[in-house]
Amino acid sequence: MREKELAIVTKTYDLAKWSCQHTSKFPRNHRFVLGERIERRLYDLLETLVQARYTRDRQALLRQANLSLEVLRFAPGWVAAAYGGLGRLPAPA
Repeated sequence: MREKELAIVTKTYDLAKWSCQHTSKFPRNHRFVLGERIERRLYDLLETLVQARYTRDRQALLRQANLSLEVLRFAPGWVAAAYGGLGRLPAPA
């Protein structure tokens, strides 16, 4: 029987899916640079969390995941700047 997936992995996957739906709506001049950077960072985070799940020495991987999260915390500011500060994307469901 398959083990239950860690909540952080599931939520990161859901966030990556949600992000893909919304970065395509970025203004054209920001879509490919900003949208791709956010999506790539989320997929890298997901990959790092999956790797940490299946190794005993996970401290370095979790440190890397934490750094990715810190960088992603700036993403709403990047998005607001891309939209000229006019609004924010809706929160993930």
